[in-house]
Amino acid sequence: MRLVVVAPLFAGLAAACSKSAKPAPADAAPFAVSILPAAPADPRFPLAELPTRMVDPSAFPKAPPPYAAAKGRREVHVKAGEKGPGTAQKPSGDLRAAVEKARKGDVVWVHDGTYKVGASDDEFALRLAHPGVTLAAAPGAKPVLLPGGEAGYGLSLEADDLVVDGFSLRGFRQASVYFGKREGTVKNVVLARVRIEGGIDGIRSIPREGGDDAAPVVRGLLVFDATIEGAQIGFNCGEGPCNDVRLERVRVRGARKAGEKGEGSGEDAIAFERGDNVAIVGAEVQKVGADGIDVKATRVAIVASAVRGVGRNGIKLWHGGDVVNCLVHGTGADAAIVLDGGGDYRILHTTVAHHAVGFDSYALTAGYDHADDKGTLRIVSSIFAENGGPVWVSRGLALEVIDSSFSGSRNKLEIVRGTEPEITVGPGGGKPDVLGKASRGVHIDEPPRFVDPKAGNYHLAPQSPARDQGQPDAPYPTTDLDGRPRVQGAAADLGCYEGG
Repeated sequence: MRLVVVAPLFAGLAAACSKSAKPAPADAAPFAVSILPAAPADPRFPLAELPTRMVDPSAFPKAPPPYAAAKGRREVHVKAGEKGPGTAQKPSGDLRAAVEKARKGDVVWVHDGTYKVGASDDEFALRLAHPGVTLAAAPGAKPVLLPGGEAGYGLSLEADDLVVDGFSLRGFRQASVYFGKREGTVKNVVLARVRIEGGIDGIRSIPREGGDDAAPVVRGLLVFDATIEGAQIGFNCGEGPCNDVRLERVRVRGARKAGEKGEGSGEDAIAFERGDNVAIVGAEVQKVGADGIDVKATRVAIVASAVRGVGRNGIKLWHGGDVVNCLVHGTGADAAIVLDGGGDYRILHTTVAHHAVGFDSYALTAGYDHADDKGTLRIVSSIFAENGGPVWVSRGLALEVIDSSFSGSRNKLEIVRGTEPEITVGPGGGKPDVLGKASRGVHIDEPPRFVDPKAGNYHLAPQSPARDQGQPDAPYPTTDLDGRPRVQGAAADLGCYEGG
């Protein structure tokens, strides 16, 4: 998937890089150090656009300044099997010592190799407990971290202003990456280009007590370009709250067969128990036993993401949010998309197809268990096709449906309003005009003609009636799910893909 670079996100990095880092205490580390000249702007964090007003992008961590660009910055080099003082020419072999001794402004470069970290009685293999530290794979290197003893947890990110970049983690049975601390809030953490295999959690917030009065576990977290395979839960903000979190290019591939349900509802790919200001961009989720994306946070946007073949709900939001340029197909349980309580919701240029085929269910539910909660639901330029049942919207939510296609519902109803009496739209109910002025450009029982849905290809065929039927809706995405320009014909196509 191509992602669009937003230049303003990198504004000010040059100024940030011109500030000298404070020197570490004299006794901070036994390693020799080397200083590199200032580097050009780091191009490795091309953050995508956010076509939404639901979140505040300024509160997310920005891409970090170029590593080793600040004058006076200490660098330590680590390479498996070496016994040097930690220079680029003579690396150290002790990764754990390098991390423990690192202080604000330091960069620990880790070269190719497999590193067994943690002693037999350690809970965490590596703890980043000092602020302002960068732990990064050396240019071109792909270091692998394994548990050296009985450590159930890999990296523990428990300080402010941390950057971890470029590692594979395998064999940590509890969680490969933990973030947060027992008391207080961790701020401004970047976790980039990691690959995680196995465990209960791939990336998890540290469990804490406190209920609704608890301080945020984290305020400012960017997870960029992460692959999580075989974990029961991919990203897990458990007790929370987790605030100002941006997940971008996070891929979660569970160990189950497509559509296979887990033993409970806890095997989600991406889950937030509590939080605020959350953006999930470019996520790819498949083969998990429970929900694909389940976010109990306020101010949420799910953008350019695909959920395929999960056991339960595809996307679940609880307090409002945007779903833009998304694909949800082959899901199970009660609904492909669940909008639980009151709030303002928007489904824009999204395709929902082949949910719960073979038994009755809903393509989408909004306010099903909270029928009197107030809010809005706008469905714009989207496609719902061949699902187990209709879109169901409670009486408490104001509904607006604009230029969208609904077809192939198992029970011949495509839209149902949970009013008294009930309002139904579809071959087994009324025409779209029963929805009143809030309905315009609604296409009922016109199959969108996907290219090859059996193979998971939900692009529109050349003869599709869903082509050139959409319209802009501010704020509007400039690209589709593939990263292609959004309008390529007379008007935008319906659904998540533009063109062929």
